[in-house]
Amino acid sequence: DVAKSEAGQEQDKKAIHKVMKSVGFSQLSSTVKSFMRNLLIEVAKKEYDRRADTLGKRHHDTLISMAKLGVLYNLQGAHKEAEMLVKECLEINRADLGVMQPDTLMSMHNLASLYDKQKKYGEAESLYVECLEINRAVLGDMHPDILMSMHNLAVLYVNQERYGEAELLRKDCLENQRIALGERHPHTLSSVKSLAMLYKQLGRYGEAVTVYKECLEMQRAVLGDRHPDTLTSRNNLAELYVTKGGYGEAEPLYKECLEINRAILGNRHTDTLSSIINLSEFYKKLERYDEAESLDKECIEIQKKILGERHPDTLASMNNLAVLYDNLGRYDEAEPLYKD
Repeated sequence: DVAKSEAGQEQDKKAIHKVMKSVGFSQLSSTVKSFMRNLLIEVAKKEYDRRADTLGKRHHDTLISMAKLGVLYNLQGAHKEAEMLVKECLEINRADLGVMQPDTLMSMHNLASLYDKQKKYGEAESLYVECLEINRAVLGDMHPDILMSMHNLAVLYVNQERYGEAELLRKDCLENQRIALGERHPHTLSSVKSLAMLYKQLGRYGEAVTVYKECLEMQRAVLGDRHPDTLTSRNNLAELYVTKGGYGEAEPLYKECLEINRAILGNRHTDTLSSIINLSEFYKKLERYDEAESLDKECIEIQKKILGERHPDTLASMNNLAVLYDNLGRYDEAEPLYKD
């Protein structure tokens, strides 16, 4: 119970940070994530206040602390506090440094990102476009900061469902990254993946499959078969094949994901459990119910051990197996699962 814990003490903060590093921030519950962000905000606010008092608000180090605190507030959903800090940071940087300095451009980006999260798309677009134009004038078309500005603007267009403009920017960005950074650079890989996701979102599955296959091949070459990003792309490609009815192509990809996760992470890791569930649902689509049942049972057994019988994920898996039994007319087996 976070609210009643003694986690405000220094030794407890260190213990929580150790767990966060070992488990991975993405695997923590939303409650723990929120608590950790609050701890970070507490530290960042103290540092900002200290620098503002000793150095003054316009000092470079104070502005760095101001920007960090604004970003943390934004992540925590405290948009009003975030906007106040980020706007002030931008105003000072504009006045003291001018619009073409990196710190000013970063402040513009931070404020644009904040507006994007708040769905203030007009304000966000204005700032993103200004960033892009300044970067082009100062740095040229192939600089990494230009490519990042193009990516950010493309994300904004996707959020507004302006898919035609988003596609043009993504393709332009990818072409420039291939030239400037090379095929195997992480930013190039990220842009390939972003383009594939856009095609999937638009229902252009043939193009999405082509780009995801390219992405997977690049990740295998650069990151290796067992890297989490490679596994994610493998799973995404499998899902696309299922959408197109390409079950023969999808099955080996789902099975590879599960085998690799078992080997690297063990049977009790959440990624392994997700792979078990994905393969089970795939088998249900093919009416291979014996194989699906076996996987569902395995998943429930593992979840009971690591999460407990009353955990929402365990209950969801029990419900999935109950539905399977129900659909097969095995009502006596379904009923106790529904009751549980």
